[in-house]
Amino acid sequence: MVWMRFGCLVLMGVLASSVCIAGELPDWNDEFDRLQARLVEDFKQNVDRDLALADFSTLQENGTFRDLDYEDHGDFRIHLRRIAAVAQVFRADPVAEGELFAPMAHALGWWLSEDYIDPNWWWTYIGFPADLSPVAALLGEKLLQEYPDIHRQLATYLDRCYSYSQTTPRGGGANLADMSYFAMMGAVMSRNQRRMGQIVERGLRPAIRWTRRNESLDGWRVDGTMFAHGPQLYNGTYGRELAHSASRAILALHGSYWELDREMVDLLEGQMLVAVQAMTFGNWFDYNAVGRAVSRPMSASLGIGFIDVLNRLLKMDPREPEALRALLQRIEEDAVSPENHYSGTRAFYVGEFISHIRENYYSSVRLISERTRRNEVLNHEGRRNRFFGDGVQFTLVHGDEYDELPPVWNFARLPGITAPQTENLHPAVGSGEPGRAGYAGVLSNVGQGIAAMRVDMDGLEGWKSWFLLERGIVALGSGFSASAEFANDSLNTTLNQTLASGEIFWSNATATETKELPFQILAGSAPQWVWHRDIGYLIWDAGGDLKIEAERKTGDWADIGISQGEVEKDVFSLYLDHGKNASDAGYAYMVLPAVTLDNTRVFFDRSGIEMLRRDNHVHAIRDSLSGQIMVAFLDAGKLAVNDSYTIEVDRACLLLVEEGEGKTLFTFVDPTCKAFQVNLKISSSAHHGSSDTVIAKRIDFPTGEYLGSSVSVAVDVPFWTLQ
Repeated sequence: MVWMRFGCLVLMGVLASSVCIAGELPDWNDEFDRLQARLVEDFKQNVDRDLALADFSTLQENGTFRDLDYEDHGDFRIHLRRIAAVAQVFRADPVAEGELFAPMAHALGWWLSEDYIDPNWWWTYIGFPADLSPVAALLGEKLLQEYPDIHRQLATYLDRCYSYSQTTPRGGGANLADMSYFAMMGAVMSRNQRRMGQIVERGLRPAIRWTRRNESLDGWRVDGTMFAHGPQLYNGTYGRELAHSASRAILALHGSYWELDREMVDLLEGQMLVAVQAMTFGNWFDYNAVGRAVSRPMSASLGIGFIDVLNRLLKMDPREPEALRALLQRIEEDAVSPENHYSGTRAFYVGEFISHIRENYYSSVRLISERTRRNEVLNHEGRRNRFFGDGVQFTLVHGDEYDELPPVWNFARLPGITAPQTENLHPAVGSGEPGRAGYAGVLSNVGQGIAAMRVDMDGLEGWKSWFLLERGIVALGSGFSASAEFANDSLNTTLNQTLASGEIFWSNATATETKELPFQILAGSAPQWVWHRDIGYLIWDAGGDLKIEAERKTGDWADIGISQGEVEKDVFSLYLDHGKNASDAGYAYMVLPAVTLDNTRVFFDRSGIEMLRRDNHVHAIRDSLSGQIMVAFLDAGKLAVNDSYTIEVDRACLLLVEEGEGKTLFTFVDPTCKAFQVNLKISSSAHHGSSDTVIAKRIDFPTGEYLGSSVSVAVDVPFWTLQ
């Protein structure tokens, strides 16, 4: 309900925003004084005084640092960061630290006089201005008094971010918000009210809004998805940057002549309580939504980047302060407790991503289609991102399951994917490789969900589906065939590739075994279960051989990105080997998060899951505990739900059937995003073997901004008759 409130309100308010500022003009000096004070307050932070002064002690008479060679943007950035750190020391006690001001101004003056232009535009118009911002906020007034030329140079440097943002195709989403905010600081320094108005109307307002589906600009979509560099899921990085600059600007401008709309506060709050809340577990931000940042050493704790955003938002009279505080606590403490936990299943139908969260576990699935792109490789980062999007499923109970694993991962065995084990896979391309298939959809209600996709890549084809239930996630696959290109490569479906810790248990028809790493074992093809680190796996159909590995692996961040540092981790891998020359391969298994070993044994015999159908036309299960029927119709077809009743649809769709108030509730999603409607027919063969139509109904799919979202209809058929 939170998203419906925020989404509808903001969509109506911001997309059509046209705010006129009228009335008596204010005292401009008062306006800028207030803005300056807020900027100072926002940028204040505690630093290690001794470390800041030690780094600054290498400053030379010419304004450079003797331990920097200034051959690239790295040293130019270190130069600015040293000034910024000492500026914090100075601002904490301007009287006692007064002798620091002249050297800081000298170092700043040298940097500005160099007017270094980096070959990568981002450093010149975002990276360097980000490092100059605390200097501008903390030292601006005193620079104006004692070094007016340096003050003017700094204001001019920040102001050109605005001009660039208005002429570059990169000026959307986080980039536009960042550049507008830096330019706003320049306008505050120069007290230029005309420029402030331009920045607000042409920079901040266009950046802090929902971006329509048919727009190519980066930005938030109406379902909470953050797209950047094309339709790539980027909530954890570019989404964080957009929220960071948006929250700073909204808070700074609050109550001023240029105050931003209340709808923008609602939008930001909705983004936190929908997207961030649904993509984090503690401070872990889902790797599916961080793009190439998965190749950075801090990738396991990217959620901490939202702490400042949440603190600012709590100062803006939000509509759901308690929910924001609970989210903030989970991230700050990197822990989930009964007091602050969040439970829910959230379908991001634009981003083709679904998350499934309970008090004691987190799981998610990300899909790919012709409408979205896999994670990119850019600036030498994300060099093994080839399969991010191809059904990657993460499952966490402890929160550290994937910490620092990317350098040692087998990227052809990312959790959830089905892929050939070959060295000849095409690498991820610049702005993310688009999918080829048109079928990919996600559906959720309050506590359950469905995800399904058509796999079509590099000569590999097949169908994948997931059914997300309270107690776990059922995964089905069918029709997997590989082209001659992969004739000599085994096709694997990976259940998990995670940190190994403690014993691993598994069973087959005759025995139960346990092992400690390192080991590799072929567990065979019979139905069985596996348990490790509070996650159980029920394998009903391996479609080949089940393989278990636990071994120590080493790698380096430099292998996948621009950072360096060797990593050594114990890794648990559980996968299904469909063999070479795979043809019409499939599988059926269930992941049980947050269960004991004994629970896993019990569930294996009494899972409560009834497999209704799994072929290249329909994937369907029934949950015997709730009676819910969950279906992925891969094309038009029929499903016999029991001996008497059949459900028929005339086009591909996802379908959740559950009990309503005296009726049966049918919830649909169009996974092709091309159909306008679906015709539902429920037939009974209970009378002497004949087939009678009990009900026929046409359901219109959502269109426009809500294309791909769900629609529900109550049907006058008793729920018990479908059991």
